[in-house]
Amino acid sequence: MTIGPNPENDPRKVLQSLHEAAGRPFGAVDFLLIHYAEPKQIIDLLDLLLGATNAPRKPGSVRGRAALLRVLVAFDRIVAALGSYEVTRDWQHRPSREGLPAWKRLVDRPTKASLETLFARQDLLPENLTRLWKAACSAGFLRVTAEKRTEIKVRGEWRKASNDDTSAWGLIEDEKALREVAKNALKTLDRETSKRSADHLRLFRDLKKNPTEKRFRSLLRRGDDATRDFNRSMVQRAARRLELISDDLTDDGVNLIEVNPGHVRAVATLVCELFASSLAKDVQDKGFESFGLEVCRIYEELTGKIVTYATSTKPGAHRPAEKRSGRGLDVVLGALRLIDPNTTVSQAQRVIDLHRGWRDEGSKIRVAKQRM
Repeated sequence: MTIGPNPENDPRKVLQSLHEAAGRPFGAVDFLLIHYAEPKQIIDLLDLLLGATNAPRKPGSVRGRAALLRVLVAFDRIVAALGSYEVTRDWQHRPSREGLPAWKRLVDRPTKASLETLFARQDLLPENLTRLWKAACSAGFLRVTAEKRTEIKVRGEWRKASNDDTSAWGLIEDEKALREVAKNALKTLDRETSKRSADHLRLFRDLKKNPTEKRFRSLLRRGDDATRDFNRSMVQRAARRLELISDDLTDDGVNLIEVNPGHVRAVATLVCELFASSLAKDVQDKGFESFGLEVCRIYEELTGKIVTYATSTKPGAHRPAEKRSGRGLDVVLGALRLIDPNTTVSQAQRVIDLHRGWRDEGSKIRVAKQRM
């Protein structure tokens, strides 16, 4: 007898049954389920939210259904915040050489272990997969047929590509081909990073000294397509952080900034501070933190409790190791693991500290706002 998959391990079925129990229409959360989280992370987060509120899975009263409904609404808000993380991640500038060592290792040793190293960073995974795909196509080892079938060339023969991205769609079986694809990808990355090594901040430093409408417009129009996109993305991120715009940098947003020299100076100043610091040290995933901060707010609204954690130490130890625990910490950690299953307790603790004001993350933003 064939045993089918356990519905308790299928996030869609679990969510559907919870919605039915709460008397709420169910809409599939494809973005979350397809693009990010593993099934285990989704179900674990649902369990944590239910546990934090003591909401029943199968309520037998109006009060129970209301409690379950609040959990589902909170879960939907976390999914929405996850979508915002993807947008925010795309606006982050990275140090020009980030990711290069993993590609060089793949060229030197085109093995499964090297591929795992390349794909270890969850936030860089879409970028690296896209680069690998384009390199395989341009090198003549991957194609999409007229019948919309994806094929790879292994040891000189074309065959159906594997659905396993982490095996480079089957190219792992041909080390010579994988090395050539990796070399191709490394060349494109070298070209891109050499362009990014230019002094992109010079125009912003000039704008900070002389914040005129003409200079601001010129900065957004200057250079080739890649340079214009780069400058616009930096302005966009700074304007969002300063709360001058709430979404994309539209023509209306440009007009709003350019007519006010204080706004122009504040944007230019914040760009210089944020991006100069990101070039000088390891990149900090601001989108990851922003997502975690939104989860903190959702948790507090859902439970009516302040998100926090308890700290305990093991008595008698020579160097006591502190241990953090708590419902709020568990929920924040569970939500962050939708993005990266390897998120640590320390990372979740940092987000809570920022939310509670125990760490000063926004000093640059406050200084820039004061200059407006």
